[in-house]
Amino acid sequence: MFYQFNEAPHQFILLVNALEGEFYVLSGSSDEPDRIKEKFNRQQHRQNERDFVGHDVTSWMYDLNRPDEPYADRGPHPLGDGIDRYRGRDDLNSFEQQFLKRQGQYSLLNLVDPIPWGKTRFSGDWSPGYYNWGLHHYLTSFGADLGGRFFYMPQIDQKWFARLHLYQNAYRWFPGIELERIDWPLSPHWALGMRGMIWQQPQEQAFRTRDAMTGGLGALRVSLKQWIIWNPYMEVEGKTEGWVAGNTDLGRSLALRLGIHATLL
Repeated sequence: MFYQFNEAPHQFILLVNALEGEFYVLSGSSDEPDRIKEKFNRQQHRQNERDFVGHDVTSWMYDLNRPDEPYADRGPHPLGDGIDRYRGRDDLNSFEQQFLKRQGQYSLLNLVDPIPWGKTRFSGDWSPGYYNWGLHHYLTSFGADLGGRFFYMPQIDQKWFARLHLYQNAYRWFPGIELERIDWPLSPHWALGMRGMIWQQPQEQAFRTRDAMTGGLGALRVSLKQWIIWNPYMEVEGKTEGWVAGNTDLGRSLALRLGIHATLL
């Protein structure tokens, strides 16, 4: 929406989705997980009726601090069929409960974003063109990622995106930065996208460590701008070990993607 100069009608849906996600993370530090655990354990008599972990956020916290604990150590299900895999707040120690409560509070940062509230872009005398900004919070494989993002378009064909990261585990914070140039025109019908990231994250993605590892990501995308709506592209992306939102690989990876980007509004 920011780069296309449109006011999409689904901005309200973005706000609803954000609120739904924040309330779910916040509920992890309430008595909701205990109610879910008690209800499901009473009603679900067969293993194929049960969810994998129950309340996701509470189970995420439990496993995050116990990466080597076998599931079998949770004991048998109250009905005697399978493992008692659902975790409630009463299964967390005081440190875990406080850490989870803070993540619920941090998750409200995702609402500090003008776009879902209807403000797609700003302009000002301090710089030519347009800009927008927002804050973010993600739960990660080692803890959390907090930070801010910045959209900038000094001219119609100069599209920039930047993001600052503060990664967190049980003991400390780790910095990261991201920069992207979107659709840099190479010719009337071809455009180049470039994305780079560099970060420090916990060694071996561990929740309880003070040791850091340095990593990064680089990507190039070539897009065909032959048509107004449909834009085929090819992208090459490589990364070192580390967590990146939207990337399923925690280890090193090299990916080639072919796709079509559609601008419908």
